[in-house]
Order: sequence, then structure tokens, then C-alpha cells
Amino acid sequence: MKLYSLDNNPDYESLSNNPYIGEIEESAATYEIIRTIKGDFVIGVLDEKNDCAGAHEIKELNLEIGKEEIYKHNITCPCCGYEDRDSWECEDSNDEYECGQCGATIEYERIVTVEYSSELVKLPSIINAELKDKEVREN
Repeated sequence: MKLYSLDNNPDYESLSNNPYIGEIEESAATYEIIRTIKGDFVIGVLDEKNDCAGAHEIKELNLEIGKEEIYKHNITCPCCGYEDRDSWECEDSNDEYECGQCGATIEYERIVTVEYSSELVKLPSIINAELKDKEVREN
């Protein structure tokens, strides 16, 4: 199976128009991770008719199952680092989620913060006055 890169403005219609990664003897399915000498890749598109696939390079692959806190603006896969820019469509509470790139099942928690901004609308009353008693009193 020939692998083509889906990174940097990919052509999904004709995979062979993308940068060539190399050929592997194994067949792979969508979301499967391929580890090669050139690096780790995840299959994004299959073209079984032409025995080729499009793949995204995984910059950092974390294969340890466990709690890893990643606080970002979007759901981010702790396995492959994929950031789902449509996270706002997910449920408001904690839930499980399937990574849109590598297919890993992850659990997410939506954390909501509240911030306030303020602006001056009306000045307070200010009275200019002179002190008549200049003596300092101690209690």
C-alpha cells in the first residue's frame, strides 16, 4: 500500500497528487496508526481501488493510557495531538469522544470560566473641602 501525505493543503480527490511517504506491505484501515522509519502516521483516507492511503504525520505519539490533563480551548487528543476545532458541538458535561484523526477514545471535561469586564459610566461625586481641624487625634 502506497502512503501519501495529507498534511499541508492535501488533494483528497487524487491521493497520488500529494507528497509520497513510501510503501508498506501491510494493509491498513482508516484511523490505524502506521509506525515507519520516517515517523508515525495515521491513516485518514483509503483508496482501496488503487491500493493507496492518505496519512497525517503524528508529531508526538503518546501510547500511555491514563489521566493526562490537557487544558486547551478545544478538545485535544492526548494520543496524537489532534485538536477538534468543532469542540463546541460536543455535550456540555463530561463525555467520551472518538478522536477525529487517530480514532482513540478519550474522555473530556468541559471547563467553563466566567470573566467580567467593566467600564466607567458615571463619575462619583467629588467635593473639594478644606480641613479646619489640623490637629492629629490619637485613639
